[in-house]
Amino acid sequence: MKTKRASVCTFILILFFIFTIIVPVYANDIDNSNYIQNASIGNITFDDDFDLDTISEVLGPFDSVEKTITDTGFIEKTYYFERGTVHVLFDKVVGATVIFPASPTGETLSTPRGVTVGQYKTQVLKAYGRPAYGQSDIYFYGEGPYKLCFHLNKSGYVKAISYFVDGL
Repeated sequence: MKTKRASVCTFILILFFIFTIIVPVYANDIDNSNYIQNASIGNITFDDDFDLDTISEVLGPFDSVEKTITDTGFIEKTYYFERGTVHVLFDKVVGATVIFPASPTGETLSTPRGVTVGQYKTQVLKAYGRPAYGQSDIYFYGEGPYKLCFHLNKSGYVKAISYFVDGL
């Protein structure tokens, strides 16, 4: 009887391990259909209208702006703030990078799945699964031009989170 009970307990532990550790690692499901829901950090969301005052509340004081010509010939503006950057095209947010875990007001600057700057890479893997493409210091998620990136320091902690549309 004890052997049967031990086997059942072992089986339950194995199932628990599979569903809490292994299954989430294969959950990389960011694609063109759900990118907008996943491309946000705090309340800075892809395709939002750009508002300097609103973004300043999230990323701190505005520092400077840089204009560049995209591959398609349009003017993209990159706004630099104390806690990150925002990329704007046609007055719409098309990308952002955050380098702090919280806004100046204390609001957590996390992704929709709860990942923030300062968390260990296992939190990223648990929330997003295996990256579509990865290097030792950057995990890329998404397909086609749509990207969500987690930049890691040498110890494996998230030092920045970015989302953008490649090739605009």
